[in-house]
Amino acid sequence: MREPDADTLMFFDQHMVALPLYQAYEEILFDSFPVVNKRVQKTQITFFNRHIFTCVSFARVKRQAELPMRYMVINGRMSRLLTLLLLYKNGYSAGKYISIEKQIEKTKDRYYDTLEASDAGWHEEKSDPTPFIRHDHAGF
Repeated sequence: MREPDADTLMFFDQHMVALPLYQAYEEILFDSFPVVNKRVQKTQITFFNRHIFTCVSFARVKRQAELPMRYMVINGRMSRLLTLLLLYKNGYSAGKYISIEKQIEKTKDRYYDTLEASDAGWHEEKSDPTPFIRHDHAGF
């Protein structure tokens, strides 16, 4: 795992418990994409090549107690991009023939319902990703 630079350490100053999670995420990005630039700002870390493709930040929430001890916010586009990358790495070429974004748009209500169902019990470490996996599998 890469050692964090001074700017990254400053960004995580109040959230050091989340730093290992971020380092794992950053390593996946740099290993998966040939050209990645990183900009650390006061409120977010941005990854880009020609365009910004993901940002990491810490959400401001009303009920801090509901958050897990280690958390970060990663925008939705990146999660869909990583889903596509995992599909490609495992021999599925769905992205060549369909748009994941369009599939989600067509089934948006069901998509968010399955995300919520998969999240149930997450704080107690009893969540089940099966509803989301079945939704994704049915769509591809």
